[in-house]
Amino acid sequence: MRIVKTTICALLLLCTLIFTVGCNSGDSSYPITIGNTTFNSKPEKVAVLSPNVADIVCQLGMEKNITLISSDVITDSIKDKKTCGTAIEPDTKKIIDSDIEVVLADDNMSDGAIKTLEDNDVKVVQFHYGNTGEDILTTYTSVGAILNGETGKAQGNKAYTKLMNTLKNYKTEFSKKHSKDKLLFLEGTGPYVSVIKESWYGKLLAFTGTDVVTKDVNNSTYDVNMIDSLNPKYLVCNNDTYKSLENKGTLKKCDFNKSNGHIIIEKDKLKLQGKTAIENVEKILQTIDKSTFEKIKSTPTTTVEKTTKGTTSTTVSKANTTVTTTTVPTTKPKEKYPLQSKYKVKFTDSAIKTMTLQSQNNYNKAMQERLTDLGYLASGNATGYFGDMTKKALETFQKNNGLSATGTVDSKTLQVMFSSSAKKV
Repeated sequence: MRIVKTTICALLLLCTLIFTVGCNSGDSSYPITIGNTTFNSKPEKVAVLSPNVADIVCQLGMEKNITLISSDVITDSIKDKKTCGTAIEPDTKKIIDSDIEVVLADDNMSDGAIKTLEDNDVKVVQFHYGNTGEDILTTYTSVGAILNGETGKAQGNKAYTKLMNTLKNYKTEFSKKHSKDKLLFLEGTGPYVSVIKESWYGKLLAFTGTDVVTKDVNNSTYDVNMIDSLNPKYLVCNNDTYKSLENKGTLKKCDFNKSNGHIIIEKDKLKLQGKTAIENVEKILQTIDKSTFEKIKSTPTTTVEKTTKGTTSTTVSKANTTVTTTTVPTTKPKEKYPLQSKYKVKFTDSAIKTMTLQSQNNYNKAMQERLTDLGYLASGNATGYFGDMTKKALETFQKNNGLSATGTVDSKTLQVMFSSSAKKV
């Protein structure tokens, strides 16, 4: 038996995420179809290999759903779970012997491990790491839906909104007093250090309400001896980086050394977008202004109701934050490859990577059948083998449809090819 490997790309999934509700096994929340994988019932045993997805599961409050984790998972509240190898090369035998039904992984999980699990009825869902709000929300609702059906989808929506509202509330309060205080995140041990400017780190650190230093700083490296010119009041870095900096003569005059304003957080933890994201910000805030932080934590918020065009929101008052549960409009998702079902194929990022010169598979065959129907290949050439004839036909198709005539397969080419607007010869 073979299962379908699903890759969840947050932006792509907004177009391909399909939730189907039925009445299976007495549970109205299932079946649920995500991408091209259908879950007929709630999985009893789940392995979470992705550190980020594991952290999101904890923010969802679904830790009990996890049976196994990879050794790369670093969320403190679930580090005592049994492990099954690494996120890239998991212990497939342990996963199979543990009767795991679903594996939630990153998109770098090895093909060999996936193939081994395919033959043992284990469903594998891979997630891309997203940086935008839409990316992260989609991961939340997808994970929730897999673990608890339609109810879980709603839980994912609520958990994501709670995350963002908690962080926004911190930013609003701390910016009143600390918007001019400079905060810098560094990585490395010199003489050059990396100044992190990736979007999620920047967004997360900005929730501290401080002036996160990124202006006029290189994307990759920065001379450690020039950090004193930035003079950050707060420095976020890992322990090795701090040790390499604290004895630098030029840095002793920096504000972060004067006020003991350094915060030790590992980069891998800063990448997490679930429970640990809140913990990271709270750790920084307690160093910046402990009294303000404690005041916010102990002060109830005001309930506010609002309606946004296309969405409905209900706001619930909590002790330390406002939780807004947002109902996403139920519009029919746009199909990325509209005609793929006609050719009995499902294109995923991993599938497209196999469509290379001299390869042979059913994805190539579907492409050749489509090229034949459009007049670029003669009838009888849809063998599944990607040779020079197919390459030449593909180049002509790309040229006629305003694409780069590379003769190689990519998602953009297939989107045009498997649409009703594809131009014939």
